[in-house]
Amino acid sequence: MALTHIVNPIIYPSPTIPRRFAAISPLETLNPQFSRHTPQHAHALSRRLFLPSVSSIWDAITGGGDSNPREAIAAIRNGMQLFRQGDVSGSVTEFDKAIVLDSRQKAYLWQRGLSLYYMDRFEEGAEQFRLDVAQNPNDTEESIWCLLCEARLHGVDVARKQFLEVGRDSRPVMREAYNLFKNGGDPEKLVNDFSSGQASEVFYASLYAGLYYEAEGKSENAKFHITAACGSPYGQRSDDYMASLAKVHCLCRNWSSGGGDSNPREAIAAIRNGMQLFRQGDVSGSVTEFDKAIVLDSRQKAYLWQRGLSLYYMDRFEEGAEQFRLDVAQNPNDTEESIWCFLCEARLHGVDVARKQFLEVGRDSRPVMREAYNLFKNGGDPEKLVNDFSSGQASEVFYASLYAGLYYEAEGKSENAKFHITAACGSPYGQRSDDYMASLAKVHCLCRNWSSGLV
Repeated sequence: MALTHIVNPIIYPSPTIPRRFAAISPLETLNPQFSRHTPQHAHALSRRLFLPSVSSIWDAITGGGDSNPREAIAAIRNGMQLFRQGDVSGSVTEFDKAIVLDSRQKAYLWQRGLSLYYMDRFEEGAEQFRLDVAQNPNDTEESIWCLLCEARLHGVDVARKQFLEVGRDSRPVMREAYNLFKNGGDPEKLVNDFSSGQASEVFYASLYAGLYYEAEGKSENAKFHITAACGSPYGQRSDDYMASLAKVHCLCRNWSSGGGDSNPREAIAAIRNGMQLFRQGDVSGSVTEFDKAIVLDSRQKAYLWQRGLSLYYMDRFEEGAEQFRLDVAQNPNDTEESIWCFLCEARLHGVDVARKQFLEVGRDSRPVMREAYNLFKNGGDPEKLVNDFSSGQASEVFYASLYAGLYYEAEGKSENAKFHITAACGSPYGQRSDDYMASLAKVHCLCRNWSSGLV
């Protein structure tokens, strides 16, 4: 959790890495252990998104002793994956294995503390959070989770008397949540204060309001807010570990969040399968899986941007446009879905008509996508997009090339499209990133029989 104690295996820690990195809704993700998911505003990013593996630096300094840091890190990854899948007991087994392999990990294993809470092992959970705060004295969330554990052991009043004070959180929503748990108050105020905030703030306000109610023993209020967090756009689509935690909370409490006859777990499995098939170039098979997910849980349809991308490559443009418009209705700040809706409608009606009904969305936090959005919305020179980011971060170079190529495709200029999209594929980010859109660039080349982008 503590950013000061992290070594991450991802090559591109750019704040411009897209929301699409691995987001599926609503329970799990394909590669959560490598998630770099960035919400609309980087400052709202939960520290829980990253895997703590200080051992690799530590070993370089100390020689490593008898520890096995690499195996320990693998065990932590496995534990995180099991937790996301709802196997809380299995996750603790893996986290404990990591400690056996490298005892130094224990002081940083906030993930273990969360799992212990859901196993009702509150004393061990509180100990874990106190250990971690000793290493990172500015972690608001661990302070709160320590109170949640101790409230279950001793009651809220006793837990508050021994509240673990930490430094100032950079996130307004977490500062207010911290004060709520520290001093007491009205959790509805927390929710109301951020009801019009960023997607991540809406999620965190609902989650911590629900957890506050749970600490007070008000289970119906807790259920209302935590299921709301799960159902929020951020809760549905973010790869944040805490979005997974909200869903695990609902599973552990047997809260269905209003699914009726839906089968959300099977639907999630179908979405995962669909994404995997798309990455492998089986576009038709991916649509079959995405459609299966909708049959299993109709609520998924409004969030299945992956399906819209697959429909584009099957030349099912009307359905693709419909999918993107549905999704933007849930997430009115998604630049890429606006552009993909345009791409579908341009193939149906031509660029001029598509531009007249362009789907306007809020401001993207990524400069490259703001410029791409303006290009598609207003028209212009895609070469300028490429040139403006030619010396940018690896993700910006990739995205500029990809969307320049897609712009040319919309205009029917296939050779220009090929040049830029194969360039996106061949870029360092296109070659090495696990971003779903990097896979899409390769799928685009496959569908157009452009072999040069698939080196």
